[in-house]
Amino acid sequence: MIQFNSKGLKEVRVRGNNIILEYEGNKLAYRTYISEYGRAMKIANKYKEVDMKQIGTVSSYFDKAKVAALKLTGDLLVGDKIKVIGSTTDFEQEVTSMEINNKKVKVAKAKDDVGIKVTEKVRKKDKVYIV
Repeated sequence: MIQFNSKGLKEVRVRGNNIILEYEGNKLAYRTYISEYGRAMKIANKYKEVDMKQIGTVSSYFDKAKVAALKLTGDLLVGDKIKVIGSTTDFEQEVTSMEINNKKVKVAKAKDDVGIKVTEKVRKKDKVYIV
């Protein structure tokens, strides 16, 4: 079985029985077997960033309030559709509520620390994409 390291992974492509992993500009190709093709496709779909741009990372999660604290690297608006991806996290949702320093806001800019209401549990270091 082939082990995949997702740290620094930028892109995954599947061509036939091959999976191509791109790490920070370096391309590495691995040969997969037919029995592993389904797993390779699942990984490719999970890390595929076509039509998605990373806009932040989860810095904390507050379970009782179901709120995620995000460190933004891009702009975020209330009403935007986001996708959260991590080692055990993978879901999409619309941003319905957002706060900065306990004040409701409709727009957040890159480098802001924001809190958003989430529909599922997230974990520290999960990546947040705009869909």
